[in-house]
Amino acid sequence: MQRARSDILNLLTRTLDLVLRRLGRIRDISDDPTCIYSLSLGTARKNTALPDGTVIQKGDPVGVIHIRSDRVPPIPPSGPEMAWANTTARIARRSLGLLAEYVSAHPALAHLVAFGNDSFFLNTRPNTRLLEKIGFVVFREDPPGNPLGRLRVAVARFWTWLLRRAFNQESVRGVYPRDLVHHSMWLSRRALFGRLAADPEIQEESDQA
Repeated sequence: MQRARSDILNLLTRTLDLVLRRLGRIRDISDDPTCIYSLSLGTARKNTALPDGTVIQKGDPVGVIHIRSDRVPPIPPSGPEMAWANTTARIARRSLGLLAEYVSAHPALAHLVAFGNDSFFLNTRPNTRLLEKIGFVVFREDPPGNPLGRLRVAVARFWTWLLRRAFNQESVRGVYPRDLVHHSMWLSRRALFGRLAADPEIQEESDQA
């Protein structure tokens, strides 16, 4: 499968992505070249209740998960078929295990109550189900009520589209920035370590690493 073409816009996007990662103090969590997550520190923007009883309060310290777009399996020209979805889910679950190992190895991160981030994707049940299968709780976000908030969301939506175009060309075939719907996805600290302990696939892959 081919990566996205290297036109000027894609080259600029990839360069800016590297700059923003450095400026945002986004840290890699593993030397594993298949790990698709990286991490920065942030605070929750609003109160969020998770199914396991964890309540994220506005201002709570959280781990902000960033996707390494260059490591997400490219969507084939035939589209996001089942084989691609299964491969992506396996890599994402494996990456959660690596995240749990990283957090447990760094006592300075013990105060983080949950992990997640805003996300923009097509609002289809298969997309949501894929994230839920990985372990995240997915919320569809309402439009911000103030102009500055709407601008922030619009910029983040467009940036997401540019990243998709730069790293996974097929993901924007027939898709425009306005088609990407604002969601947030969260995983409590309890759920992160619970999945690491309970998921045989994660344990097996971690033992083999």
